Amino acid sequence: GADKMLYAGAGDAASFNGADWGQLGGTLPDTTNPVTPANPCADPVDPAHIPPLQVPPVFDATAQGGAMRAQNVRTSRSQVWLNGSIIRIDPHSADGAAAAGNPLAGSPDLNKRRIVGFGLRNPFRFTVRPGTNDLWIGDVGFNTWEELDHLPSPTNPAGPTNFGWPCYENLDYGTYYNVGEPNLCASLKAAGTMTPPVWAYRHGANHMVVGDGCATGGASFSGLAFYAGSTYPASYHGGLFIADYTRRCIVFMPAGAGGLPDASAAIPFEANVPDSTTTGAGPVQLMAVPTSIDPSGDILYVNLGGSTSTAGEIHRIRYVAPQAAFTASPTSGIAPLDVHLDASASTTQVAGGLTYTWDLDDGGGPFVGAAVLDHSFAAGTYHVRLTVTDGDGMTSSTTHTVSSNNTPPSVSIDEPASSLTWQVGDTIHLSGSATDTQDGDLSASISWTVAIKHCPPGGGCHDHPLVSFSGASGDVVAPDHDAPTYLHITASVTDGGGLSDVGAVDVYAQTSAVTVTSVPVGLPVTMGSLSGPGPIHPLMVIGSTRDLSASTPASIGEKTYAFVDWSDGLAAMHPYTATPSAATLTATYQLIDTDAPDSCAAAKPQASVGSWFPGTTRTATDVDWFRFALPRTETVQVVLGDLPSDEKLQLYHGCSTLLGTSDHSGTAPEEIIRTLPAGTYSVRVAGHGGFDVTRSYEVRIHVVGTSTAVLSSRTTAAAGGLRIAGEVVNGSTARRGPVIVRARLYNAAGHLLTTWTKAVYLPVLDRLARSPFLFTGAAPASFHHAVLSVASAPATSTAPLAPSIVSTQVGIVAGSWTVSGTAKNTTHATMRSVRILVTEYDTRGNVIAVGYVTPSHATLGPGRTATFRVALGAIAPALTRLSARAVR
Repeated sequence: GADKMLYAGAGDAASFNGADWGQLGGTLPDTTNPVTPANPCADPVDPAHIPPLQVPPVFDATAQGGAMRAQNVRTSRSQVWLNGSIIRIDPHSADGAAAAGNPLAGSPDLNKRRIVGFGLRNPFRFTVRPGTNDLWIGDVGFNTWEELDHLPSPTNPAGPTNFGWPCYENLDYGTYYNVGEPNLCASLKAAGTMTPPVWAYRHGANHMVVGDGCATGGASFSGLAFYAGSTYPASYHGGLFIADYTRRCIVFMPAGAGGLPDASAAIPFEANVPDSTTTGAGPVQLMAVPTSIDPSGDILYVNLGGSTSTAGEIHRIRYVAPQAAFTASPTSGIAPLDVHLDASASTTQVAGGLTYTWDLDDGGGPFVGAAVLDHSFAAGTYHVRLTVTDGDGMTSSTTHTVSSNNTPPSVSIDEPASSLTWQVGDTIHLSGSATDTQDGDLSASISWTVAIKHCPPGGGCHDHPLVSFSGASGDVVAPDHDAPTYLHITASVTDGGGLSDVGAVDVYAQTSAVTVTSVPVGLPVTMGSLSGPGPIHPLMVIGSTRDLSASTPASIGEKTYAFVDWSDGLAAMHPYTATPSAATLTATYQLIDTDAPDSCAAAKPQASVGSWFPGTTRTATDVDWFRFALPRTETVQVVLGDLPSDEKLQLYHGCSTLLGTSDHSGTAPEEIIRTLPAGTYSVRVAGHGGFDVTRSYEVRIHVVGTSTAVLSSRTTAAAGGLRIAGEVVNGSTARRGPVIVRARLYNAAGHLLTTWTKAVYLPVLDRLARSPFLFTGAAPASFHHAVLSVASAPATSTAPLAPSIVSTQVGIVAGSWTVSGTAKNTTHATMRSVRILVTEYDTRGNVIAVGYVTPSHATLGPGRTATFRVALGAIAPALTRLSARAVR
């Protein structure tokens, strides 16, 4: 139903990296299955409140594993799996609970409660018949059959519907297990409770339906949809469309008794997908959903195959209805009026031609017959209507007016003359006259319309309505609009018999040529809607006002410039009004940055290691090099931050020996930490695309030293509370621990107020390992700043084994950043006193927040999991990178 959610899971034995998993369609996470290469079907959604979906074993002695998982609901096992089933859940439930009314809703097994149909191999396409809870399922077969299955009601009190796989494929028994007979198959055959498919078609050389003209050989049931629209012929209403991707085919099954699809009447669809392995479409999904915006409900399909010109498109299948068209000659004159009616221009794409029905609106008829008709009309006004009907019963109508004993009026425009030209703000006077033989002077009834015609240089003239009024005369003020442009003026009049006449005149704008350029030439400038590297040449209507602007900063190649001034002495953006005289406007720029060298040999060693150096990757092939020298062995942190695009960081010894690479996805800061001997080193920055030449990145080479040291910290004082978050690194060559951070708190005059000390979170730091720390407390009176130092001793123990973080999710709850996820013990030893540590970094890789919590289980046996949620508080700027670790 509309308030329930349905999911389908494959019932075949699928192998992923050697592990036997059934593919689960939908979004129910499995807390026993973290996201690992061996389990690509697990869902990273926070599973804190989701009942576990049990892991299926491989085929076992009682024939209840492997593909037999699709029959597992019939067993009394303590673990029931969802493979090969249709499940129905309550979308309002936070834990994916079974929907009320499911056949096994009273079962103690959580998965049994969810199942409404089973015994399916791969039901990855299904649809609900409109207005019902009637489910129709496309089940992709194994070696022989593709099936269309029918689940009349998901709330069947007799139990979930069993479609037989793998014991049956269509009506064939034992085709999958042709050696031996599994217990569950034997009992199913004896009970006779397997529900056969409504329709099936064989693989191989057989067609889906006779005469479909589609490819043969393979098969893959890939889409189905009911038609509930309004534009197809009646024979299609309520019918079912079925697609096969491999055969590049769509067939149609009309509605039969009780509105159910009639398999015996299945036919090829007229708009069949071409039979071609190279250019035909490959439909992988069908949809037909009438909406208030589009009530047609036309069939849509996704094309995943075929030629490069059509693959990856969404196609719409329209019914081409007949089009009625006719001429009437003459349409006015003295009575009696003899009129020749000719409908030969009407069209249809359905075999059998058209039927023509004439309604002459004079008391006779209607006349059904030929496309041509001659008729004499007495005095009066008549609305002659033609209706054409095609062979499918679809119709189209159109109407013409015939005025007998009446002649049309005549209108003329006296002002303005076509020779008139105008500037913005000019008043243009409009006047005209109109007469009619029967009605006399109609000048006071003239209807005027004035439209702005805009014709851009690239083509595509279009209208902008300006004003309309009635009367013999009136005035209009010339508008401010982009050139080239003109005013299209029309005057129309209608007599008492409904006949009309229209007059028109075009008057053009006076223009002025403007040149907008830059020094140096080639930097971006804008005048109104025209932008480009200077010079540009906008054409402007005299008196028109447009914004003149210069971008800053701006670039040519790998050089960056800043705007200085315009030649008229005004700001970077200001209005400009066109005058009758041609004008040149110049934006002057000055060079502010030359991009970093493109080669290592051209890069000069930085004079000040520890400073931030700007750079920009200008193109997809641009690389930047920086060099630095060390007089002695040091631990060095290289950071690439403030990234406007996705970029990669590399560290070299000299110019050729690669020491390390950092390449996070997106714009998260990159970082490399290494202990380096004395020598000269190079840093290479390379872009991946999405470049923004108006923003630069920053690079820093930070010497940490050869002991434990603070990498970064952030001090926040608010409402009397003090928070100092930071991170240390072990730059020495030996394991250190415990590591103690000392925070000396000073006032503005530099007097020591107090000292705080605290151990970092990790008890032991291996070489180049890092750990966050966090101080919180009341800020002493007159606190101004903190000075941090680090002390440590050689560790006497190794770092304890810790669980692995297997999934994380970041969100904002009640204005606070939260990180939730799952940790798993992937070792063979039991772990106790487990804690979860989350560190948040800003755009330059500096620590801005630390969180530390006990997960749902502090003790984890081998293979066990625990969930966690860490609140980091309201933090600015927004995070760019997270590090989540499980510790002991």
